[in-house]
Amino acid sequence: METSIFFLKFYGYFFFLFAGALLFSKKGMEVMIIAGKDEKHVMLTGMLSLFIGLPVIILHNIWTFDVFGFLTFMGWMTVVKGVVRIAFPSFVVRKMERYKSSQSKIWLIIAIMIGLGLMYCGYYPYWR
Repeated sequence: METSIFFLKFYGYFFFLFAGALLFSKKGMEVMIIAGKDEKHVMLTGMLSLFIGLPVIILHNIWTFDVFGFLTFMGWMTVVKGVVRIAFPSFVVRKMERYKSSQSKIWLIIAIMIGLGLMYCGYYPYWR
């Protein structure tokens, strides 16, 4: 249970802080988009995705229809994203070249809301 609460808080803070910083920093968003078009950076972010997702898979592989299952799903998707970025960096670069930054604000706001929800569940668990 303590592991689950840790991962809820970790992913909550990560989503909230990362998306919030990019939402308020135009330069940060530009740098992220430029980095997504370089295969070396794509490979590096693939490794980082593995570092973030693998602990969730190893320590918290709980498949239920609640926040624990959502957390496990996010861990698996993070690992899949990392493997795709490492195995097929040119595919990711091609996808990023067609990326429109006009949609990014909507996705960043959604990420902030997910982060707030995960933090809330971590600090005020509804299952106790």
